[in-house]
Amino acid sequence: MFGFHALQVGLPELDALRSNRMPHRWVACDENSGTCDDDTAMPRAAVALHLDYDALPFDTASLDLVVLPHTLEMAHDPHQTLREVERVLRPEGRVVVVGFNPASLWGCGRSSVA
Repeated sequence: MFGFHALQVGLPELDALRSNRMPHRWVACDENSGTCDDDTAMPRAAVALHLDYDALPFDTASLDLVVLPHTLEMAHDPHQTLREVERVLRPEGRVVVVGFNPASLWGCGRSSVA
């Protein structure tokens, strides 16, 4: 994928941008989730950001790629997270969403807890 700015939101242990050639790459984790506490989990190739998924600190239409590895399952408000991703993506930008099937055993168990 061609572009200049890529962001991975959530799951810093997974380096989803490792083989990406974009010159500006960031990995962000939710400051409220506690997953940012261990800096050893952050990939070395990217800049680590501590932020709120519901208010991404990027200009409107400024990112070419946003990767959401299991982010929506753990977000406080998944709809607001998606609205923020839509806001920061360029018109031809791409979003990659990785998640569990909500109808799976994990998804059913998660929805009954929440």
